[in-house]
Amino acid sequence: MNPPWVEFPDIPMGSAGWRMGHGEPYMQRWTAWYQARSADERRVYQTSWREPRDWAGFFAYVDDGTLPPSVAERRARLEEPQRPPSPDERSILDYYRAQWLIRRHMRQIDQFQVSARHPSPYLGERDGEHLMGYYEDPDGSWWRVSNPNGGGLEMLRIDAELLRDWKERLL
Repeated sequence: MNPPWVEFPDIPMGSAGWRMGHGEPYMQRWTAWYQARSADERRVYQTSWREPRDWAGFFAYVDDGTLPPSVAERRARLEEPQRPPSPDERSILDYYRAQWLIRRHMRQIDQFQVSARHPSPYLGERDGEHLMGYYEDPDGSWWRVSNPNGGGLEMLRIDAELLRDWKERLL
């Protein structure tokens, strides 16, 4: 069998496309097939099909569960301490900082609390993004977190200026 990156070159390693997308059935068949090979057969296969740079560590992961370097690095970056938002900061676009703030610094706000304070739980939602939720900073400020279709995270402080901008767009 061809390795996954040959059959589906449009799906990157680690993508949800391997877990619930069009690559999932192939990955399941390939993994079962590969794991049924002997150690010698696997070595020959790995020599014949070198991992592309973006797939480094894939064979080791399938063989013994060793995390690929890209995954280990990402996990380490997500654990790095980040700085809380400053009082004058209105948006945060750095993915790792936003993840840290969501996971370690802020608390998620219940959708009913949002509706009670603002006219819509989809406050300011734009085309080309997926609203992920609202979070409260320990200082009491609220942040809106979305996932733009192009990837990444966007955090916007919900303040009077932002509310005024959204109201003007709705009129």
